[in-house]
Amino acid sequence: MKDQGMTQVSADSDLVAARKAPVSLLRYFLTHGGAATGVKLAAVVLSYLFLVLLARSVDEAEYGRYGFAISLAVFLGILANFGQSMAILRFWPQFQAGDDPARAKGALLRSYTTVLIGAGAIVGLAFLAVTLAKLMNPGLDAGYLYAAAFLTFPTAIAAYQSAAMRALGFVARAMLPSDIFHRGFMVLALLYMIGGGLPLSAAFVLWISGGLWICFLVPQAVRIITETRRQAPVGKANLDLPAWRGTSLGLWGLGVLGILSQSSDVVVLGLYYGPEETGSYFVALKMASMFVIFFAPTNVLTAPMISRAFHGGDRDEVQRICRTICSLMIPPAVCGILIVVFAGDLVLGLFGPVFAEGHLVFAILSVGFVIQVLSGPSNMLLTMTGHEGKYLRILGTTRIAMVLAQILLIPLLGPLGAAAGSALGQLALAVWARAFAIRHLRVDPTVLCLLKSRPRSAAQPRPDGDQR
Repeated sequence: MKDQGMTQVSADSDLVAARKAPVSLLRYFLTHGGAATGVKLAAVVLSYLFLVLLARSVDEAEYGRYGFAISLAVFLGILANFGQSMAILRFWPQFQAGDDPARAKGALLRSYTTVLIGAGAIVGLAFLAVTLAKLMNPGLDAGYLYAAAFLTFPTAIAAYQSAAMRALGFVARAMLPSDIFHRGFMVLALLYMIGGGLPLSAAFVLWISGGLWICFLVPQAVRIITETRRQAPVGKANLDLPAWRGTSLGLWGLGVLGILSQSSDVVVLGLYYGPEETGSYFVALKMASMFVIFFAPTNVLTAPMISRAFHGGDRDEVQRICRTICSLMIPPAVCGILIVVFAGDLVLGLFGPVFAEGHLVFAILSVGFVIQVLSGPSNMLLTMTGHEGKYLRILGTTRIAMVLAQILLIPLLGPLGAAAGSALGQLALAVWARAFAIRHLRVDPTVLCLLKSRPRSAAQPRPDGDQR
């Protein structure tokens, strides 16, 4: 406990120093984001290895079922989360900074309970829906759909517990159960099944994945409870949280709409051509999404920093945070694009010769994710400054337009239509969010802010975002 306290004091001291000079801020991100980035890179390797092994061990139809089920489980997991992952990242630091540990504990208790109940309800409804579908269509292969419904529970819990750990100050440790332990043991389990000659199916692999995930989430839950009692040593939690419900609904909407850019492609394609035909697209989407791997750790660190600076009236500090983040994102984005252009077919070919044919789809999807990365911390900027309602409207409009574009383009272009709709949606979101941030916050969160030698001077924003 003493060592943890000293670590937290050291981190706070580094943050104070980081606010004094751009070099210090850059060092802060590199130092405290380094471990998280290392975990994410290891997770990429494990994920890539697992997907390659699975793709080479089952036929394309079975792999397509797996991809469809994973995408469905992720989407349902976000529904079951009810925005509580973002809510705890916002409310725990807010109440702790306001010297109100009772409400901080109340926020965690209420959000944790919401996720548990929500996940249980979504899983029950999903099982009921699959059962009804099976009754209406006896020939339906429902095994992988039942497994996807079950996987919704650990998906929702893992997302929340990771956010809770980050709110408590443990960035790298927050990611270990899902990114390292779960993925690592899934690789070992798959190797064991392949070596033992066990028959593999999407449903079998999904059930094992869900069971292993729960095993690693239980110790993390115990750690969250223990750390909550240490950081908020009050006898009783205060559940009087007037802004909790409204804010949670807005953040839930953001989560649901945000996941559409990652899951809707495979789901819409699956509805058109059947889950068995989505394997190649699923591989291309998973590989393209790795562009955001380097962005995730800095995004985690950015949220509380932006909230602290903005509500403290320091708009220039907010702009400097955005500039630092964008400068860190350019090198991996450029390297990634070069790999996609010159070696994309080789990367996909590791999954099997048939997957290499999706090089053009891979390239188009990668452009969309690069746009997302170079748009900087736009989503965190609007969410942490109290504009989650406006960002919800921006995200909702662009995501609905994206899905409609995919519905129109897929019959004409197939997987290329889904990829093009995804990339256009990312572009529209980036442009609209940047315009709003500049107009209402006088902050440019995108890579274009690096074209300016220094942030423009302007009146400090009021804590509620009002520029009067």
